Amino acid sequence: MLAFRKSNNRLSRLRDDTDGSVLVESALIMPMVVLFIAGIADYGVTLYQYHTLSTANGAAVRQLVVSRGFDKPYEGVLAQYAEWAPNLSVKGSQITVSVENSSGKLTACTDGTSPSCKTLLDAGAGKQGSISLNYPCTVTFIPSMASPCPIKITASGMIE
Repeated sequence: MLAFRKSNNRLSRLRDDTDGSVLVESALIMPMVVLFIAGIADYGVTLYQYHTLSTANGAAVRQLVVSRGFDKPYEGVLAQYAEWAPNLSVKGSQITVSVENSSGKLTACTDGTSPSCKTLLDAGAGKQGSISLNYPCTVTFIPSMASPCPIKITASGMIE
């Protein structure tokens, strides 16, 4: 009977002992908290990139629709991205500039190739001009399979 009491007494002391429980709980919860905070940070960076590129794309479309008669309208569009998104490296290969042709279809254009933007813009008064951007944003903490990248933005306007 005495051995049972001793054993029972030891078990009750062990059951009432809470030393180290906070450490165990923290070890279980902290990875999820850190992952949650990292996700918030990544989302914030992506949202910043989207907002900056959306503003730059709008400025580029405004530049395109008033570029009739300019010598190099495509360079003017690229300059808007450099001005409005200076800390994001937007390349010409990520941008598609399209102008409505005489048959009413949007035709992608660049300067130096056929058809050039200047040729299409000169004949495009009152027609549609469009710019599409496909930007491969990068995330810092969360793998790309969970990110909203790439950022795709399209804007259009009537050529003046």
